[in-house]
Formats: sequence, structure tokens, C-alpha cells
Amino acid sequence: MVKRRRIVSLATALCLAVTGIPMSASAAETGNKTPEGYSYLDGYDLKWSDEFSGDALNREDWNVELHDPGWVNSELQAYVDSEENIQVKDGMLYINPVKKVTLINQVPNLLTNADFANGMEGWAETIANWGGADGSADASHAIENGSITYTINNVGNADWNVQLKQQNINLVA
Repeated sequence: MVKRRRIVSLATALCLAVTGIPMSASAAETGNKTPEGYSYLDGYDLKWSDEFSGDALNREDWNVELHDPGWVNSELQAYVDSEENIQVKDGMLYINPVKKVTLINQVPNLLTNADFANGMEGWAETIANWGGADGSADASHAIENGSITYTINNVGNADWNVQLKQQNINLVA
């Protein structure tokens, strides 16, 4: 039993010693250079390169994937082909992510006087205030800087006791 422990301990120590040795790898340059000065390794021949000369992507060598948002993993980004996203300049290819916000199914504003520029025109409020101790609501409003603010001292005894409503909204399918 003691002999087994020594072997296991020796094997463990050897593994730790080997894994603790710093290792590195390097490739020596062969002196073979591409026209732009990039080196490649012995046994390999350069078959193709692109120096991105000019001011546009060479479409004979490159293609661009086009995908709508959500094409995989519900991604929000779209894969597009535009000069804003793909640029070639100074011998380099630039792929630029660009944030775009698109409103889908934009509906015109159904509210009239939504900024309260004309006071309460088009709006109606309910403040159920019947007086007494019956749980009546107590509230008031102020219109300032394009918005309405309510000060509610007592909400009343029902969830509808203080309301602001837009009148005459015509909904269309």
C-alpha cells in the first residue's frame, strides 16, 4: 500500500512539474515574402491574397451575406450590403456596425392635443368627488411644458375614481 502511494505521489508531482514548464512555439521566417511584406511558412505557398486596393470591395472575390433580423437566434441585427457598413480605404477592409432604428407599422398619433397645447381640449377627466366621508376622490391637475400632472390627495374607494380620458378616438382595423 505504501508503494502505491509513492507511485501516485510521484506521478502527481511529475504531472505538476511538466504542466508548470512554460512552453512556447514560434515559426521562423523563411525569407519568402508576399508583395506586401507578409511572411509565410516553409511548405506553404501563397495562393491568393487581397491587398484591398482601390475604394470598393472587389465583388469578383468577395460576397456579402444578406439576412433580415431574426434569421437565427432571434438576432436583432440585419446583415446588409451598404457603403455605410462596408468600406475599403487605405489598403484595408472596414466592416462597420451601424445602429439603425426602424419603426415598423407606424401608426399616426390617434390622440388629439397630446401635448396639451390647447389645455383640456379633446380630453375629459373624472374625479369622483361626492363629498363627505364616503371615500370620494380628491385630485387636481396642472398643465405645464406639454404635459399634465395630477396631484391626488385621496384616490377614492374605486380604481376609476380619478381618470384622464381622450374623447372621440376612432379606431380603424
